[in-house]
Amino acid sequence: MSKSDSYRDSLIESLKDLDYASVYLDTHLESDEYGFDSDLLTLALQQVLEGLGSQNLTSEQYQTQAKELADILEKLSPEALNRLNVWLQTLGLKLTVAVAAKTQEDQKKKIVRIYAPRKSTISAPNGYYQPRLGRKRRKLSPELAPES
Repeated sequence: MSKSDSYRDSLIESLKDLDYASVYLDTHLESDEYGFDSDLLTLALQQVLEGLGSQNLTSEQYQTQAKELADILEKLSPEALNRLNVWLQTLGLKLTVAVAAKTQEDQKKKIVRIYAPRKSTISAPNGYYQPRLGRKRRKLSPELAPES
């Protein structure tokens, strides 16, 4: 087996991980002063389809997705991607790829994990709270005290 074959096999194996595939595509969407390299983006999309499709799709679904990707790429010109990217950059934005939650419950868990505030105090039933790091106890104001 040649080195290029083992690299390709290793890459496809790595692309079976959603997070890795997301970052891989995201790096191909980043443009430099020359814009997107549409050939590399096309190759990256095909490789991600091969990596994720082999484990998540039936052979019939895989063929359908490969045809759909070819149709999309045929209609989407490299100039359009470059113009969209430049347009977004003038607004301070960029194209990006992220892993989609598989279920609504997964999405809720993700939102809670990202946006849940850190607890800095521990409430006690007597209306006092105990700050972390051994700070002095204070009486909660009546509107903040737990109901008995």
